Amino acid sequence: MTMKFAEQEVRQIAEETWKIILGEELEPTMKRITPGEIEDSMAACAQITGDWQLAVVLYCSSSLARHVATVMFGSDEMETSAADVNDAMCEMINVIAGNVKGVLSGSSHLTLPNLVKGQDFKLMFPRHVLMSCPAKRTLPARANRCWLSS
Repeated sequence: MTMKFAEQEVRQIAEETWKIILGEELEPTMKRITPGEIEDSMAACAQITGDWQLAVVLYCSSSLARHVATVMFGSDEMETSAADVNDAMCEMINVIAGNVKGVLSGSSHLTLPNLVKGQDFKLMFPRHVLMSCPAKRTLPARANRCWLSS
């Protein structure tokens, strides 16, 4: 699998997962953003191990993560707890990474998801290659971006 092919596959998987789970479209954007540019950010990560060694990471703002939880669980935004937000982000990355794993050849395993919140953090993995899939989902009165890396 070449890097260009992999980036296209990851983008497609992320867009399809978002649409299936949330019933919403992600709007791809060509503007490169760094995770540090996302205000009040969080990152959900699942690693694929075995014949392949990679991590799939979904970065987004806390407000977008809350929106994901609200839509995913069919709750009111005011009733959505921090635990719901955490669960929703872990579920999103689990499904995305599971689908990435499904297109890889050989034997591999998916780890349980991890979640990091804050503004000043950087996730590092051995032999890290950044493949970016920036996209945005515009919410009423505010634009939010998510960033998928593998």
